[in-house]
Amino acid sequence: MSVVFLSIVILSVVVLSIVVVMSILFNKLEKMGIRGNMLNWFRSYLAKRTQKCDVNGSLSDEGEIDIGVLQGSTLGPILFLCYVNDLPNSTDMLSLLFADDTACLISDTNITRYYLILPNITEH
Repeated sequence: MSVVFLSIVILSVVVLSIVVVMSILFNKLEKMGIRGNMLNWFRSYLAKRTQKCDVNGSLSDEGEIDIGVLQGSTLGPILFLCYVNDLPNSTDMLSLLFADDTACLISDTNITRYYLILPNITEH
């Protein structure tokens, strides 16, 4: 009987939707065939967004948001799926996507190979 070393990385959709990098998103939309005026519309839709935070009645200064998709919007989840949909093709890990949950698994019976693969998780 052989020993199998296994790691499971569960990705939080809340965190992932916050860290969507716009240049990567626009590149992926372009690869999906969204170009010209439609791509420019998405750029405009996601540009110059601002937010304020209210903590116990104290309102912060307005700050510009240049990453992430709009949470609570109709297009936010669709744009997020466009961003992560190619994840299984971009890594050697077994990637399981279901609705808004993502899990990546790596395993190996050789401890040396396993530890060589493990640090690469953060690169994907």
